Amino acid sequence: MIIGKMSHIRIDTVERYAMGRLPEPRTAAVEEHLLVCENCQRKLSVFDGFVEELRACYPMKTSVAFGAAY
Repeated sequence: MIIGKMSHIRIDTVERYAMGRLPEPRTAAVEEHLLVCENCQRKLSVFDGFVEELRACYPMKTSVAFGAAY
């Protein structure tokens, strides 16, 4: 996945992180790495923009009765 001093987060890991689909133990490691790595911050920024565009095109429907996405 990552993480040595000179390593970077793999692009597929950045993608899953941006989409909120990364398991918790890995999420913590990615967030720690992002605090110090500008290169990976830039990768994440690209995916964040892409995810925002997708969400704008395909908004999630919510259930009125439950207030949850379905």
